[in-house]
Amino acid sequence: MQNTFWFFHPWTVIVLIALFVRPLVAEEKDDNGTVPAGHSAHGEAFHEGPRQRAYLMKGMPKINFPVTTKKPKCQAFFNQGLGQLHGFWNLEAERSFRQAAVIDPSCAMAYWGMARANLGNEKRAKGFIAEAVKRKGSASPREVKHVDALAKYVNTPKEKKTERAEAYAKALEEILYEFPDDVETRALLARQFWANTRNGVKIQSHEAVDGLLQPIFQANPMHPAHHYRIHLWDHKRAARALDSATVCGQTAPGIAHMWHMSGHVYSKLKRYHLATRSQEASARTDHAYMKRDRVMPDQIHNYAHNNEWLCRNLATIGRTGDAVALARNMISLPRHPKYNTLAKRGGSAFHGHRRLLSALEQFEMWEKLADLCESGELEELEDPNESRRRLQLLGVAHFKNGHLKKGEAVIARIRPMLESKLPPKPKNTNNASKKNSEASKAKPDDQNATAATAKKPDASNEKKKKPDSKEATAAKKKADERKKKEAEEKKRITYAKNALAELKVHQLLAQGKKEEAKEAIAAAKSMNKVRRAQAYLAVGQKEEAAKIAASLVAKPPQSVLPAAQAAYLLNSSGKTKEADKAFGQLRELGQAVDLSAPVFARLAPIAERLGLPEDWRLKAEAL
Repeated sequence: MQNTFWFFHPWTVIVLIALFVRPLVAEEKDDNGTVPAGHSAHGEAFHEGPRQRAYLMKGMPKINFPVTTKKPKCQAFFNQGLGQLHGFWNLEAERSFRQAAVIDPSCAMAYWGMARANLGNEKRAKGFIAEAVKRKGSASPREVKHVDALAKYVNTPKEKKTERAEAYAKALEEILYEFPDDVETRALLARQFWANTRNGVKIQSHEAVDGLLQPIFQANPMHPAHHYRIHLWDHKRAARALDSATVCGQTAPGIAHMWHMSGHVYSKLKRYHLATRSQEASARTDHAYMKRDRVMPDQIHNYAHNNEWLCRNLATIGRTGDAVALARNMISLPRHPKYNTLAKRGGSAFHGHRRLLSALEQFEMWEKLADLCESGELEELEDPNESRRRLQLLGVAHFKNGHLKKGEAVIARIRPMLESKLPPKPKNTNNASKKNSEASKAKPDDQNATAATAKKPDASNEKKKKPDSKEATAAKKKADERKKKEAEEKKRITYAKNALAELKVHQLLAQGKKEEAKEAIAAAKSMNKVRRAQAYLAVGQKEEAAKIAASLVAKPPQSVLPAAQAAYLLNSSGKTKEADKAFGQLRELGQAVDLSAPVFARLAPIAERLGLPEDWRLKAEAL
């Protein structure tokens, strides 16, 4: 995003300060002087959320849900908010509904919309729906039903999530019975059937829900409910939603998530070129929004998820440079403690780190990987699994780059992970166990005497023997914590063993010790398949390498990497006929591959042998 700077005359600055300071002071307290600075005089639900006024945006869905208001602008902002809800754009939806309420404070449905936009924030949703309930006296019967249905849903405890989800769907269905031509209620009902799957309510018939949606598209072919149809079929039969994927972004071109949704279908159907096109459109829409409204990337729920998936799809079609550049961009984005940190798994920083490391590994960009780790761009994460993965790949990179000492330094860092860090288990001090043990060693007469005594327990002693509930809870908690730590330790030790086994292979190869490397390859059971095949080639075991290569293309590959790796390994193993076939499969998939990436650049001899030009990629129109 390009920064824009403004330069003012000193008097202009003074005037602007005066204009901005006055409202801030005015908002510090209400008429009674009881509202703290930064809080809203309208109630607790309004303390958070968007504060800048809304405006009527371009590219919003063309829908209409008439509400009780005499202010056309209120209706316009309500429609915009509902359209944004259809696009899961809750931040802007709340802003639009709040603007509607500013224009007409008596509009009950404006507060209903605020509550809908905050279903993931129960406290705020309750506050907003309470405001809607206060105003429902002037609302239409249909609006009252919507307010009551949502109020019941929001105020039902989370512990009853299944029951409240089912009840809300039934309530929406009741509204639809009474108002069968109500397109928006129909859309909300379809959405609810899908949303209920996250609350333990299965969709009994996907076909029936699809049938529920069809009248919407008959009334408005470009209704944003295409979004819900994609979700409906996404994990069932993605091909059924192909027609919705074709138009979803166009139904709301100003909402990035609507472009993103088409990528769901295209990815499932392995139409990765179309998926990247949809996801790039989503990113561009978000970029325009950020630039226009000064919103940070990770304030947008869609942004990190979309770009992470885009990185994967770019890698799938071989756009190496673009995948790496996008991942690096994600790492460089602002690290707001609330929205985006390396510890926040859903944020841009974490996703970018993971995708960058994967791309550099997949495309064997070992020099770049080492450089970015050493420069701090690919920093260590708090997440132990990601941190260990980074360390192992850094070791591989150093040995592949011929930097023995650096690789050995990585090995030295991993070795201590083999050691147990847990204190020994506490000895069993259970008195009953001791007594049982002693009784088993006693003579028969003694055992009979003990048994006779045991038949007459002292009631007072029995009460004393009952474990204290707090002590039992604490003991169980301690045992569970130890069990968790034992599992984590087992995972760490297993990782260390596997990592050291693979790094030993690369170390021996870098040292030129081929015979010892053969034994190390056999011992490295969990070694990456492609790197194992390359190691076989390095020690002269070409048949073993060829077997792995053949397994990569045993089924027609759906992405470029298996075909590229198989072609190289087979060619290097002397299996030129098989290599040529794999290379042909790559050409069918790889019209967008980055020829400068090592995994593709090393295929030049195959292209030359086949009499192909230096740029051997097929043109898209020729496919």
